[in-house]
Amino acid sequence: MYFNRIALKEDAKAKVASATPPTFVPTLAYMAILYLISLLETQLDERFSSYVEQIYNYALFGAPWPAFRFSTVLRFSALFILLLRIVSSVFATGYQWYSLRISRNLSATFSNILDPLNYLLKVVGLKIAISIFTFLWSLLLVIPGIIASYSYRQAYYILHDHPEYGIMQCIRESKRLMRGYKFDLFMLDLSFLGWYFLCYLTLGILFIWKLPYLEVTYANFYGALTFNRDFGGAPWDVGGSAQ
Repeated sequence: MYFNRIALKEDAKAKVASATPPTFVPTLAYMAILYLISLLETQLDERFSSYVEQIYNYALFGAPWPAFRFSTVLRFSALFILLLRIVSSVFATGYQWYSLRISRNLSATFSNILDPLNYLLKVVGLKIAISIFTFLWSLLLVIPGIIASYSYRQAYYILHDHPEYGIMQCIRESKRLMRGYKFDLFMLDLSFLGWYFLCYLTLGILFIWKLPYLEVTYANFYGALTFNRDFGGAPWDVGGSAQ
């Protein structure tokens, strides 16, 4: 199967433009939540660094011992950071699922971004498993880790379509779907570099309009994979017209 990236993108643009309700408010709310999480992580990191600096000054220069229990701060920081990462992972998965509904011409609202809460343990477990496997492959050098990360890219979509699957089953199915198509997804990623650059130039504001387009395109890619593998054809095959 040959993926026509232009067809995938044009189809995504049309679906985002015709989405009901519009994608603006859910995307704005999603980005605001991620921004808040990022601020909390930054504040926590700065405070923790300040505590470490006080310990350093005490050890080397005889400064007064800081008025806190370091072990308590360490445990609190680690727990809070873990909680923030879990929340971030749930919302990121939720936006993927939200975009998948749009790619299928289904009504999608902000409440769909919260759907992963119904499968919280599986979503978190999947995130942990993928992180561990990617890290282990990265120990063999960077490239194996990158290849492995592409193998697992469809796992969250698969969990959406098959909530009865276990964590490892989602990962195995993702690897099966991506066999022979990792380079196609890599090239699709590269084709978005210009948009990412423009979005960062606008301090992320442009993402409010472009994030749905990017994510629905990736959902289209998953749709093409599953259509081809399960039903014997591809909606974006050679020729470039989307069915």
